[in-house]
Formats: sequence, structure tokens, C-alpha cells
Amino acid sequence: KQLIPRSVRVARRVIVPSLATKEELLRIVKQATEDKIDIVPWGVDESFKPLPPAERDHWRRTLRLPEQYVLFVGNLEPKKNIPNLIRAFFAAKIHLKLPHKLILAGQFGWGLSGLKKLIRELNAQEYICFTGYVPQPALPALYSLADLFIMPSLVEGFGMPTLEAMACGCPVIISSDPALQEVCGN
Repeated sequence: KQLIPRSVRVARRVIVPSLATKEELLRIVKQATEDKIDIVPWGVDESFKPLPPAERDHWRRTLRLPEQYVLFVGNLEPKKNIPNLIRAFFAAKIHLKLPHKLILAGQFGWGLSGLKKLIRELNAQEYICFTGYVPQPALPALYSLADLFIMPSLVEGFGMPTLEAMACGCPVIISSDPALQEVCGN
């Protein structure tokens, strides 16, 4: 509440990764002017591309991945909407008899201490896997082997994992967050 307005006030230029971030900055920082803010979208490293068929088995064994899975990548924190992702995945799994598991790749942040309790209440322990932090060299394989990437975030500034997943040829489902819609298009 103090650092960003002060920084915007003294900066000659402000660079943001998306129009959604620019609009949010203009909304919350009264000193911000439109002509002072430039949008410079992020890109992905060239390593983010579909995994060659010859490498698929190696990475599936190395990362101990199931044959079919839905993937989320990001810090596990309230704005990522993880409890609703778990509920929706479990409902689809049960009602549609999906053979998939849900892989949540990322570090536990703050505010989600009840996730494991929710999973126990749903009796979904065998369907949901937490990987913890995944090093960058393994991410292209994680995306390439997934049947679907999902980012149900309530708010994002950009949504880099969606761009990485698309670069790896993985289908993506996003929430209605403006930054995610901007990055993913239709």
C-alpha cells in the first residue's frame, strides 16, 4: 500500500507485463498516469516446447508421473483458487469416471493450511499429488506429458505457467481473470 504508490510517483517509467496489470495499477495508484506505464509482455525460454516422443518415457519415469494427469503449476496460495480446483477435479473424477490424477506442482505459500484436510474429507488422497518445487529444466516435460493444464486463479498479473504450458503444446483452461485471458487469448 505504501511502496508501490511511492515507487510509481518517483519513477520516470513503469513497466508491467499485461494490460490487466496496467489497468489495476491505474485503478489503485492515483498518482499513476497512463503515459508513464509501458506494457512489456513476458516470453518463455526456448526450452519450453513439446517433448520429443523419444524423451517421454525417460521423463515420466524420472518425475514419477502417472500416465494421465491434469496439471497446475504455481505457488499454492489463496489467490490461486486451489480448494475449488480440488473440488472441481474430484467432482469430474467421480462423475465422469476420469482416469486422471491432479498434480499440484509448486511450493506451499501461505493461507492454505486446510488443503490436506479438504483432500481427506473428499477421500481424494490417491488422486491428488503435490510435487513441491519443480526445477525449471523439468517443467517442459511436466507440461508436455500433461493432458491438461489448469489455472483457476482469482487474480494474476500475467500467468507465466499458462504461457509455458501452451508453448509445450499442452491444452489450457483458465479462469476469467483478465490477465490470464489476455495471455491466453481465446
